[in-house]
Amino acid sequence: MVLKENLTDNTESMAKDFYCHRCSRTVTEHAHTDGRAEELADVVLYLCDTCAKNQQKEADIDHIGEYMILHTMGKGGMSVVYKAWHEPTYRIVALKRILPEITVYEEAKRFFQREALIMQNLIHPNIVRLIDHKIGGEEFYFVLEYLPGGDLYTYVKRNSTSLTEVCRILCDILDGIDYVHGKGLVHGDIKPYNILMSHTGTGKLSDFNLARNFGELEISNPDRMSKTPVFMAPEEIVNIKNVGPAVDIYCMGISMYNIFTNRFPLTIPELNEMIKAFVKEKNPKDPITTILHHKKELVSQHSEAVKQVILKGDRVPVLDYKKDLPPELAQIIDKAVRKNKEDRFKSAREMKDALIAFLSTYEKNKSQKESP
Repeated sequence: MVLKENLTDNTESMAKDFYCHRCSRTVTEHAHTDGRAEELADVVLYLCDTCAKNQQKEADIDHIGEYMILHTMGKGGMSVVYKAWHEPTYRIVALKRILPEITVYEEAKRFFQREALIMQNLIHPNIVRLIDHKIGGEEFYFVLEYLPGGDLYTYVKRNSTSLTEVCRILCDILDGIDYVHGKGLVHGDIKPYNILMSHTGTGKLSDFNLARNFGELEISNPDRMSKTPVFMAPEEIVNIKNVGPAVDIYCMGISMYNIFTNRFPLTIPELNEMIKAFVKEKNPKDPITTILHHKKELVSQHSEAVKQVILKGDRVPVLDYKKDLPPELAQIIDKAVRKNKEDRFKSAREMKDALIAFLSTYEKNKSQKESP
């Protein structure tokens, strides 16, 4: 968008001003360097050169192309994500780069490129925006908007977010999911940690490395085994070719269940004993750190036990764990995580509509109770 101001009989274009996110110093001239400042105005934050240098911490690399690396945000089996600063435009971004040792595998590079191409065609206020990418030669990376609010689970716990606000965020995410489904795609890995929060409190769906087209045959993504078993829908365990929109509905239901209860709707007593034995063997003095540090090994050892419970076990009603949750909201969550996909919501839009209807009634009743 170009802002305009009338000067006597003439109309002159005036570029929008941009400022450093930390010190409020103007960065307008740099922001407009590549002509994309207006296009990215709603998704980009800026740092002046002084603040950017002050934020730089030790990392395994200083620069990638035109991007100065500020620090490492996270690392997985195939890639690493950095907080970075685009030197020409002063944009703060998240830069996802395939690990150098992985570039020798053609299949891994193909799927990394696939994720970038999928995200390139997804422009929605509740989906993380792809800004730039370089795929080929010696570098494989793509650049995303930087979201300082962290993941949804951490955001909710850190800010003691109200039930109403959490539901509004979830409605927005369901809107993003509906948009993805409208493009003929399934996200395939929805969980609270793949919903990132902007500095304004907007939730955005991220991480499309397991995304696929409706009815697509198995794509053998080398990172597929990284999917957390408790977020797998029964039908995708039976046959990966069954992955469709209903899987995203199920994962969204599991995410809501986890956010409101800190638990999952599966009772796995034998798994609890396995985990206790695992921790005792590794480091019984610090069980939480042990579980986090050895998460992949733990998942690898016990994923089959979890899958069998998902397929055969009963779901624990969410009110069993969170008795003060409004019953209408509990019904929405329990419906989304039903074992048979035919019994779940038919679409993300239908689930969002149910959540909006609940919110309307909940807010009305709350207002009436607070009235003198």
